[in-house]
Amino acid sequence: MSSTIPSTPKWHCVPSSGQQINTCAITPDGSLVVCGTWLESKQGSLGIYIINCYASSGDLLWSIPVSDHPIEHGVYWVAISDDGSTVAAGGQLSENQGFLKAYQYNPGPPNTMRLVPLLDITTPGRINQVSLSGDGTRLVACYGNTIVLFARTALNPFTQLDSHDASAGASVESVMINKTGTRAVLGAISWGANDSTSGQLISLDVGDTGFLTPYETSFNVGVMRVAITDDGSAWGGSLHDGSCVCYQGTASDTPTWRYQPENVVISYGIAIGGSDSTAVQVALGVNLPTSTGTDPSDANGGAIISLTSVKSDGGYKAQVNWRQETKYGVNPGISFDSSCNYITGTDGKPANKTHVEESAGHFYLFDNTSGTLTWSVPTIKMNWPMMIDGQGQAIVGGSDDGELFFWAAS
Repeated sequence: MSSTIPSTPKWHCVPSSGQQINTCAITPDGSLVVCGTWLESKQGSLGIYIINCYASSGDLLWSIPVSDHPIEHGVYWVAISDDGSTVAAGGQLSENQGFLKAYQYNPGPPNTMRLVPLLDITTPGRINQVSLSGDGTRLVACYGNTIVLFARTALNPFTQLDSHDASAGASVESVMINKTGTRAVLGAISWGANDSTSGQLISLDVGDTGFLTPYETSFNVGVMRVAITDDGSAWGGSLHDGSCVCYQGTASDTPTWRYQPENVVISYGIAIGGSDSTAVQVALGVNLPTSTGTDPSDANGGAIISLTSVKSDGGYKAQVNWRQETKYGVNPGISFDSSCNYITGTDGKPANKTHVEESAGHFYLFDNTSGTLTWSVPTIKMNWPMMIDGQGQAIVGGSDDGELFFWAAS
């Protein structure tokens, strides 16, 4: 299969000069994209950070600042509903204060567009991820060791339905809710001595009034990111040792399988596609060890691994379809289109505690059927977010150099 999406972006822009793009999202039909601006460190100054929404043409539809006064960090994660009418954003205002916001976009005749606030709260820590159901009526977000669940109807504001805590002292780095808003999954990491980790992966069915019985698995390493299929029939996470786990069918505290790739040190990215009723596909992004040690922050390169969950001895196991190495360690910009024909990926190394400067980066598009690299696009700084639409016809990606890129089929 050859991609109809060329490597040359249809358009690209810099939403805010001197700021990074840590997060972006796209609607399933590729008609709208949303992003937020961010700065990893204060670097001695404060800034005004924004949430932007663009049409597939590149036209800016709306823009709103996180705060009316300068703050430290900005937007860490965004999400958009299937029809593009609901956007959620979360991030960090200051060292000990996060924020969570949501808006309803109501387009109308020229000059009559309205942006209706649906949620605006602060939290005692950075919002690490936000996720919306497909219809935009359910919202989950995570900060500290907590996830929160909000619900709304029509144009009514979001109200909090429930919350759930991981272990005391844990950090919930990732949370997702499926398209139908019926199942949420979270991943948590706890740090021990000498940079050792432990973790939890918790799935929670979602009822009309909140979370139902939680199903929790504890691991001897931290859980970095989680993913879930649109129908909620399969979910899983990527772990601090580079492995991944997959759960299928009914809620359970036991993974269907765990896969440990060879010669890896950490996994920051995972996507899960398909369905338990057909076939479950997993894309895993990993970092490779250095030649002198296994410190994840010093990983030399990375790899993207394509897996299929196949039946085996009355259960399932992970079948490796292909593995492609990347220039740098892989970041969370792993995504599938709805048919799992393509996989996106991003890479790059941040500046580390030994004052090694941030690396360059790449955006990648892989043909999942053949296992070949369709294209890669280099950038002068590392890249975190990238997401393909459900039809496999449009892609959005953001870079630490401040650029937002949009690729589309001709």
